Amino acid sequence: MGLAIADSEMRMAQPLSTIERINRNEDMRRLRELAREQGVKQIVVISVLGALYGMLAAWRKSLRPGMIAHTMSDVVGLLWK
Repeated sequence: MGLAIADSEMRMAQPLSTIERINRNEDMRRLRELAREQGVKQIVVISVLGALYGMLAAWRKSLRPGMIAHTMSDVVGLLWK
């Protein structure tokens, strides 16, 4: 799983780390531990968008369309606020 941490205003996220999936219970335990260490107040799971971008990449046989779509969704989200 790829993890990122955002600033207090939740405007910009930066990569934090990746952790290898083990099982649901162990994954959640490690996420809770990491959240406590980092002083995290909210956790947002972005698996739906990740799945959609992954399907787009598989369909187009390229990462570029997914990267462009991801960038556009970030820009629109930033402008929407």
